[in-house]
Amino acid sequence: MAQLGFVVSSSPHSTPGARTVYHLAVAALNAGHQVMAYCHQDGVYQVLRHQHMPESEEGSPSSWWQALLARGASVYISELCARSRGVDGAELLLEGVRLGTPAELAQMMMRCSQVVCL
Repeated sequence: MAQLGFVVSSSPHSTPGARTVYHLAVAALNAGHQVMAYCHQDGVYQVLRHQHMPESEEGSPSSWWQALLARGASVYISELCARSRGVDGAELLLEGVRLGTPAELAQMMMRCSQVVCL
């Protein structure tokens, strides 16, 4: 079983990054692979719990991340990037998202057979 990693640095409204991560991750999970994601820089906004963005026919970034977490994806956000943007506290994040460090990002990248940066 391969591990696919994602490094997400953009906010959910600036690029189609969240949608891309979702579709690639679902395909990997359907093929029996493990999925890991690390959100840093403005990517920490991807996994906010009470995000109210216009829904499309495909849903919202929050719903995509929730679906990936429910299917067993591991999702981390940079604690330093989060705090510097006022995202300070687990209650602000979707359930299952963990705070991470650069060391954990490096470990994730070493474990994954492929890493996609968005």
